[in-house]
Amino acid sequence: MKRSMKRFGALLMLPFLAAACGGGDNGGGNAVDGGTASGGGGSGGGACKNVAICTVIPVSQVNSATGKTTANASPSAPPITGDPVADDCSYISSSDPSDHVDLLRNCSTTLIAGKTNGELQLEQSKNDYLAPGGTRVDLPGVGDGAFYQTEPSDSELNIRVMAYKGPVWVRADATAVTTATEAKVKQGLIDLTNILLVP
Repeated sequence: MKRSMKRFGALLMLPFLAAACGGGDNGGGNAVDGGTASGGGGSGGGACKNVAICTVIPVSQVNSATGKTTANASPSAPPITGDPVADDCSYISSSDPSDHVDLLRNCSTTLIAGKTNGELQLEQSKNDYLAPGGTRVDLPGVGDGAFYQTEPSDSELNIRVMAYKGPVWVRADATAVTTATEAKVKQGLIDLTNILLVP
């Protein structure tokens, strides 16, 4: 339940921001609504498109990348279309529902104060609450900006990779990670994030 509510909070915040700032390209390039992102930071231009994450990245690929044994993949909500577009997929272990990998992708061509959706999301998320004992560090070499986060959960870790590239931002989460599996799962989340960092 918490996971779904966080997902909806992240997705719903963006349309309100865009609407409050006039949304879309006004051609004037003012400081609040600077027009549209054409992909900055090496991303290709063009409109954002929805990505059927559960199809593009099947269970077998998630398991191979992370070393986990998820068995089911399904979106937690219907895709959001328009601008922004948003898609997600949850990969859940059949033996332990608390063990899962979640991928969330959002894309918006609207610029706010000259910044892309992804850049704003990354900046905001870097200031989000972090549980005691948690860590959040920059992750160079992934997209135009990224961080890696860990938070303790009983004797295990919940980990996150968040990155943006041009108009796209991706959040990849994994639960039930042990110190022995952390390096493998972290690299797997980075690899999956890179697949989704396309407009």
